[in-house]
Amino acid sequence: MQATAVPSPNVVVGMTFREIVAYVKNLSATSGPAVATLFVLGFIFCLNGDSVNTQRIYEAEEDKPAEEPCPMPEDGAGKKGEEADPDSVDLGDTKTWPKPPVDGEVKEGEPSRSKPKSRGEKSLYDEDGGEWRVHKPDKFHPKMHWDYNPHDNLSSSWEDIPME
Repeated sequence: MQATAVPSPNVVVGMTFREIVAYVKNLSATSGPAVATLFVLGFIFCLNGDSVNTQRIYEAEEDKPAEEPCPMPEDGAGKKGEEADPDSVDLGDTKTWPKPPVDGEVKEGEPSRSKPKSRGEKSLYDEDGGEWRVHKPDKFHPKMHWDYNPHDNLSSSWEDIPME
């Protein structure tokens, strides 16, 4: 009996439903129905895990009191699109941040990424659910900029937005 590895369900991230169906049919034809079945079960398990985790997040949010819009500083920093002095920006205190280049209000929240969360850093969320984080200068980014993720789909990626 030949061992066949079951591909990770992550291979279908970003595919349309028709592309996923074609992928599973091809997997069944090339590796056998057992491998295709295990793949589909793994895919369903991943989806269920995401939905269970999302439900836990929503339930935790319901228990919190309603948040007020994040007050932006009145002094020099805080005007939309204005660059702040990197030394005056505390990644754990959004009151020290300039205002992101977005219309409408922003609310402070926990970062979606685990590393900034573990360091006690914060994120700002716009009215459309987009996440904004200040990225201070480092060896790869000589100028401070915004890290922005629109969170508009499961595989949305981070973008560097210049602070003008």
